This record gives sequence, C-alpha cells and structure tokens, in this order.
Amino acid sequence: MKDKNIVSLQSVSKTYKINAHSSVGVKDITLNVSHGELVLFLGPSGSGKTTLLTLIAGLLKPSEGIISLFGKTIDSFTVSELQKLRAEKIGFIFQTFLLIDSLTALQNVELVLRFASKSKREVRRIAENIFRELNIEYLAHKLPTTMSQGEKQRVAVARAIANNADLILADEPTASLDTENGSIIIEWLNTYAKANNKCVIVVSHDLRLKEYAHRIIYLEDGRIINA
Repeated sequence: MKDKNIVSLQSVSKTYKINAHSSVGVKDITLNVSHGELVLFLGPSGSGKTTLLTLIAGLLKPSEGIISLFGKTIDSFTVSELQKLRAEKIGFIFQTFLLIDSLTALQNVELVLRFASKSKREVRRIAENIFRELNIEYLAHKLPTTMSQGEKQRVAVARAIANNADLILADEPTASLDTENGSIIIEWLNTYAKANNKCVIVVSHDLRLKEYAHRIIYLEDGRIINA
C-alpha cells in the first residue's frame, strides 16, 4: 500500500554553529505532506525556507527530530540509496535554474534522465515528450545563454518533472520572473501535482503564489507561525 505521506517531519530543528555562536535555521517543525498536494511555504528572507527544503532533500542533517521520505526515515537510507532516491523520485527547481550553458535545453533534461539509468533511446523519447507536453518544443535546441529568464525556468521545470518525480522541491521558482511567466510556472506545478497525484513543495516570499497552493504554511524566524 502506498504510504499516504510523501514527506513527514517530526519536531525537526536545525542549528548552525558559526565560531562560538549558534544560529537557528528551523525550529521544532512538524508536518506531513501527502500525494496530490502543492504546499507553499511563505516567509521573508532568513525565515528558514531554504534550510527546510534542503533538509527535506536530505542534503542537510537535522540537529534534532526525524525526517521521513516515502515512509522511510532519511537516516535509514545509505548514501547510494539516497542518491538513487533523488535521481528517480525527487525533482529539483532552483532559483538560479542551474542549467548547463554548453548543453541545449533538451540535453539539460536528458542529462537528468541519464542519472536515472535509462537507455539513450528512452532518454530522448521521454525528453521530447516532456517538451511537447509543456509546449516548449521551440526551446529544445537552444542554449541557455540565448534564453530569457522565463524560458530558462520552463526548461528547469521540464528537467524537474522528466523522471515523473513523486516529489518536486522548488526554491523560489518565480523569483526572477514577471507576473505572466510566474503564473505559467506555478500553474504547471499545480497541474502536475493534481493530475498525477504527486507532491510539490514550494518555498517563496512571492505572495502571488497563494492562489495556486492547496496549503499555505507561514515561516518566521525558523518556526511555523500559521498552517
């Protein structure tokens, strides 16, 4: 039976130690996120949004508490199992896109698919299908250096969902975009979550995204202040 919750955090805190001083990243976070949800974490800079996303991805270890992905605690994964999980079940959308400038848009998406151990023929087929579904075929053979900010983010979304990821983690996905392009991106993510019974977690300070979220959670000084 499929676990109801894709992400589960129990009393999770992260404290950074800089020299002799401690700084709170997140404090005592408890939450569950299930299939079919687009959950939006809103908060100002320094509220702990990116720390929270990095913890969920297993790229940071919590100072306290337990994080589970797909019904299994992150601590119980080996390094190779966690890498495989990220390659096959988790898609990432970064604020700065992180596209490789020397590769075309299509090749950027294909690269992620290759990490998931798919054949060259299957990689090309899946990538081309994604570009068709998102109506961005015209970008397939363009280099990132020739694209607008909105076009780069569209390719970044294509890359994130190419593996049919069960969990999408998006860090300020509309920060560099105008209202029109920002709406396109968040609508895509909303549709992806609902139509495919997937989970999308977005962290942002962009209040325009509120109308697209199934659930809004506010962060301030590393704490949930309203959920």
